[in-house]
Amino acid sequence: KSVVLVGSYACDGCKAAMPLFNELFELYGEKLKFGFCFYEGVPSVASLAAKAAERQGEFWAMHNALMAAETEVDSEAAMNCAKTLNLDTETFAADIFQPDLAAEVADNIQIINDNNITEEPTFVIGGRVFYAPFDIETIKSHIEKKLLK
Repeated sequence: KSVVLVGSYACDGCKAAMPLFNELFELYGEKLKFGFCFYEGVPSVASLAAKAAERQGEFWAMHNALMAAETEVDSEAAMNCAKTLNLDTETFAADIFQPDLAAEVADNIQIINDNNITEEPTFVIGGRVFYAPFDIETIKSHIEKKLLK
């Protein structure tokens, strides 16, 4: 029973979908699991930064910071986000370049490919795929009928 947003940090449509994602989290956050899957050809600096922050228990804080970024996230911007979030920046800087972290992101990307998700942003809610444009009422109805029985 999950709500997953499939997207990337460089996608304007994904950034525009965040208020809907946040609304669903506010409504169902205690009843469902929420996640984000990376829709990229290869791991980006931003996705690696999110995974590195996750190792310090701050995935969602970093995710929100990266989604709010007005320009493409490079290493310097990722480090600035880490500082702003009071992460251990030495550990963050080391983690972001770890091969196992890149492999985690690549595995995540492969899951999207294996499930034939062909565009971003996309919501996968309880196994059902919702492509943009999103109809909040249809999504909430699906959650209420299928996931919260």
